[in-house]
Amino acid sequence: MSRRLLSSERGQAMVLAIFAFALLTIIGFTLTDVVAGETQASSEAVASSSAYQAAEAGLNEYISKLLDDSLYYQHWVDDAESTRQSGALTVAAGNAWTGGISWTYPNGKDTWKVIDNGSYAYNLEITGPSGSGSQEQEAVQILSTGCRWNLSLSACATGAGYAEREIQTSLLPSSAASWQMIANTSISYGSAATTNGRLYANGDITHDGTANASMYADCYSGESGCGTVSGGYTAGPGVVAYGIHTSPSVSQEISSPIDFSTFETSISDIQRAAETNGVDLTQATPPAAWEIIFNSNGTFTAAACSQTGGQVVWDSAPTCGTATTYNMPSNGAIYSDQTIVIGGSSTSQQSSVDGRVTVTSGTNIVVGNNITYASGTNSVLGLVAADNIIVSAWVPTNLTWDAATVAQTGYWTDANGMASNPPCNSSSYEDSRSSMTFNGSTATDQGGCMSEFNSRTYNFDSNLLWLDPPWFPTIENPYTILLQREIPVSS
Repeated sequence: MSRRLLSSERGQAMVLAIFAFALLTIIGFTLTDVVAGETQASSEAVASSSAYQAAEAGLNEYISKLLDDSLYYQHWVDDAESTRQSGALTVAAGNAWTGGISWTYPNGKDTWKVIDNGSYAYNLEITGPSGSGSQEQEAVQILSTGCRWNLSLSACATGAGYAEREIQTSLLPSSAASWQMIANTSISYGSAATTNGRLYANGDITHDGTANASMYADCYSGESGCGTVSGGYTAGPGVVAYGIHTSPSVSQEISSPIDFSTFETSISDIQRAAETNGVDLTQATPPAAWEIIFNSNGTFTAAACSQTGGQVVWDSAPTCGTATTYNMPSNGAIYSDQTIVIGGSSTSQQSSVDGRVTVTSGTNIVVGNNITYASGTNSVLGLVAADNIIVSAWVPTNLTWDAATVAQTGYWTDANGMASNPPCNSSSYEDSRSSMTFNGSTATDQGGCMSEFNSRTYNFDSNLLWLDPPWFPTIENPYTILLQREIPVSS
């Protein structure tokens, strides 16, 4: 009996042992699958994160090039950018671009820049500004796609190795040209003035005319007695006056005062550019001034001039010699150590600018006649004077001129304003002309005055929000991120 019971128990023990072994085997396989699944998920998460970082790397690299050249997208197809096409023109990555402001990518993402020891890569597709109707149209759009890279196939990995992510970023340029006026001192506008663009002053703003855009009065740190907006101005829709004591204050709109000394424009840099691929008009025996007249066919003429009756060239039209015709320089740089008269010295010599160019003088720039942009072109004119920007006494009775201007150490004024020392304290030419319409932007170290005209209208050229003149100064934060988001990967 005992033996039979013992044999039965031995059989049960064997069954239990087999059952336990099977259970442990199942648990082992399950744990192996779980660990393998978690390992794969972790690996995929790392790959996805790295692909995103690759896209960010491409974005940051492109932005750094925009900081060096604000029109980089119009000058080059980046070495990580897909092949561009505009009409019959097709340009591959890493080559100069001459196809204008718009293009397509007919081959999709056909160019990748490999990084991270060959493990990842990024591709870029760029959309230039399309107009000035909205901030979105004024912005530069960058699509940066990062992926895990398959070195053996020289392509993004597929299947189990797939990891690809895409970032869309829109950048809104912010330079000296994106303001109607930036002044490194207090500024004032009389009752005859109408301003249509944003105004900024490191000081006070006094406005007695019509203001159709917001005004920002600021102060450098530690200063007092400035940063107010006052006057009997008529405010247009949506206009806000920001000062240091308003709510919201100017510091809530602009994080730190715009420091005029941080403008990155360099007269010597522009001069070197003019000496290489531009036009340098400097002569060993300098004339009193150079007269520059722009033509609507993409050329300009330059003539050496002498004073008339011993008077400075902004008081009396100079006498100019035979003009030489030049093509618009490829790098957009024209320079002279001497004073430059823009627009012509007689009523028949108006300027029509066809191209993108910045004219720079080591002293003054004088406006002598009407200046417009050739119809149907994305033209822009920058005027940078080491000293003053001056509207002459002999301009037409009704003057219209288009430009983005900088008076780097001096005043933005007229012949009336230059009649005293310091400028802007005389009325010898006051109201001697009927009207002045200025379309553009102004940056001036010492402020300015414009009392030569019965009425003065200051229009901001909204195209300057996205189309800077070549070599034009940027402010401390030259681009504002209008939009940044991850989007589904496009083809």
